Amino acid sequence: MKLALTAVALAAAALGSAQAATVKWTEGSRPVVTGSTHIGGDAAGSAPGFDVDSLLPGASLSAGETVDIYGRIVSSVDFYNFTTTAATAVNLVLGGITNTQNGDERTVMFEFTNTTTTEVFTFVANTGSPLGQIGLLTAGEYILEVDLDPNNGVALYDIELAPVPVPAAGLLFGAGLTGIAARRRAKKVAA
Repeated sequence: MKLALTAVALAAAALGSAQAATVKWTEGSRPVVTGSTHIGGDAAGSAPGFDVDSLLPGASLSAGETVDIYGRIVSSVDFYNFTTTAATAVNLVLGGITNTQNGDERTVMFEFTNTTTTEVFTFVANTGSPLGQIGLLTAGEYILEVDLDPNNGVALYDIELAPVPVPAAGLLFGAGLTGIAARRRAKKVAA
């Protein structure tokens, strides 16, 4: 019995500490960011947009995976589509929002439309925004629309989509409950 509980606890700990898979893409005419793959031309100018899922191992964004998108927005709109199986954090990473023309502030709007629930999540970041989380999405199928305000300049945007993982502590708790249930069952059988 102790051996079985130890094996379950070790397996749960291993799952919780597994290394996350990160996929990184550079969009459009932006110079390729080190460690990323160039996705070709500009992100599609109309919905549903560039299919992020097509390049993911499981054809959707799952816990333990992250997607980094390094884009360049001019006076048009960039579109992406993806599916996430869990609540997903939207983070500014690397350089966040960068103005490539002059010292004026640039504001980039990220509008996520959940086509499963019709919810719309809008997150706004500008050249002064700190790196880190700017929003949280529910699970579902999404169309991401990236727009520059005002539409008279150029900006780079660096975002990460990261499903929120089940903490390793939660897995260990579940393993403990399983062990308690197994012990109770063994006592009933023995009685």
